[in-house]
Amino acid sequence: MCEDASMKMLEKECLSLEYYPHLANLCKNSEQNVRVVALRILTKFALVYPEEKVMASKGFKIRLHDDAFSIVCDAMNDLEVKVRAQAANLLGFFENVTESFLDQTLDKKLMRNMTMLNTNVRNTKNALSAGVSYIGGWTTGKKMGEDMPIEKLEDESQSLIPTGSCGAFVTALEDEFMAVRQAAVYSLGKLARNRPVFASACIDHLADMFNDEIQQIRLDAIRALTPLVSHGLLYRDQLDTILTVLDDATADNRMALHTLLAKSNLADSNCVSQCLKKLLHSLRRFPMDKFSIFGCLSGIGQNHSSLVQPLVNDLLDVHPIFDTPEQSIDDDFYLARLILVLNAASHRSVLCSLIPSYALKHYRYLRRSWPEIVPKILEFDHEKLHQCDSSPFLCPFLAVGPEDKTIEKENDAKTARVLEPSREFRNNETIRFVAGLPTGIFIRILLCNVTDEELNRFRIQIEYPDQTFDLHRPRRGDFLRLDSATVHLQTNVVVSAQRWATSASVIFTPGILSTKSDESVAQRIVGKGPKDSLNQHIMPFASAENIARKCRISFNIHPMQQA
Repeated sequence: MCEDASMKMLEKECLSLEYYPHLANLCKNSEQNVRVVALRILTKFALVYPEEKVMASKGFKIRLHDDAFSIVCDAMNDLEVKVRAQAANLLGFFENVTESFLDQTLDKKLMRNMTMLNTNVRNTKNALSAGVSYIGGWTTGKKMGEDMPIEKLEDESQSLIPTGSCGAFVTALEDEFMAVRQAAVYSLGKLARNRPVFASACIDHLADMFNDEIQQIRLDAIRALTPLVSHGLLYRDQLDTILTVLDDATADNRMALHTLLAKSNLADSNCVSQCLKKLLHSLRRFPMDKFSIFGCLSGIGQNHSSLVQPLVNDLLDVHPIFDTPEQSIDDDFYLARLILVLNAASHRSVLCSLIPSYALKHYRYLRRSWPEIVPKILEFDHEKLHQCDSSPFLCPFLAVGPEDKTIEKENDAKTARVLEPSREFRNNETIRFVAGLPTGIFIRILLCNVTDEELNRFRIQIEYPDQTFDLHRPRRGDFLRLDSATVHLQTNVVVSAQRWATSASVIFTPGILSTKSDESVAQRIVGKGPKDSLNQHIMPFASAENIARKCRISFNIHPMQQA
């Protein structure tokens, strides 16, 4: 009943300042639902009247926005989990709070700039500093000419914020309940996003949450820290904590950390070497993360070209005197180091002279295969630039060329990259299961240039050897959006078939249902029918390795009779 009344008040925005003191008192009410609703309405007051001056609980006049913020911070000490979780979530709405109030949430000890003396004590200090030998006022009456005793104020009476509100985020991040910690991580990341100084102070606190026992909180902490790392430097001790996520068994956490490292600012070359060592170890343990790790090293190289320069000889095994043999381009660990160096060379041309000659061939291959990972290096493309000078000779022949055709830009094409299972598994292994019973095949795909509306129409076509098909619809929770254009899909595709004499191939094709599709086709999770009837309904994704081809995942399966 209280929640319904509060929602009506918020919708009509019938907020009068005369109610503010009463709401502040209701935040201490004995009923937890009353306290929760009072905190919500108090936050609405802070958003509507941020600059109004109100009388704080200590008798000082401060901004309403700051006073409401301190009250919500104090609610982090509430005995009820529901109240603490609501308070932690509401803290993220105070984006206009004063810097000193915000800094106090990370320190449980009262800061000097968060105290204010009353008038008598201020006059006393001013008089003493001016050299006055006595101070007028009432004395004890036991001595002639005795001065007025100076009143000593406790910290609680001097503070602009209740002592219980100090270190509100520290308290919330250490809370024993998941709901409180998760809300605190979200609010802390939201408040620090546009405050570079505060963001630098938050890095250590959010990095500590990478060791949380709950997987979702670890993922939320990585996402919250990702936009903040550009505001400060990551040092070796911080990296020791952050890089532990590379050993996480959850692929979503590892990929989120790859994105974080790609945007980070590392302190020195030792930090770059430490990141590379951990990423190569992760590549050895999780080979299905290869493309995500390559993308991470691409970002590190572009952001730290000056720090990569002293590491080039060690990374590429270049000897200062003897010629080194050409390394195999099939070696993923060599490719990882080469991608780091090439991205650094794209921003620092002096590195091109340190790269061995055989790496030029590898650069052209990588540039052709993964243009989004290996950028253009002008020093290596001088031959193409020379050919551009012949344009006056070639321009007259353009009129006799082929007709213009509208070609979809590669950057705008919807592509899919298969991360798991590996190509070796798909080619060499056979999935056996009991005939007539459904079984799930685990796959991980990286989707590019997909909108949220298109995800609702995303399907995976399962083509059987008898030319029939199934349509599998992943759950909403199987999608994880990494950025505005990239989505990570992790799902179990359900397959079912009757007994076969031998193993045969089934083909998975990710695609999007056309808006013209029949409603019954669009709504069902699994559908079965002849292959020809599907062509007019689904639009397949292109392969990220070759945009001219469709993304098709082939498996060998063998439905067997139960023994």
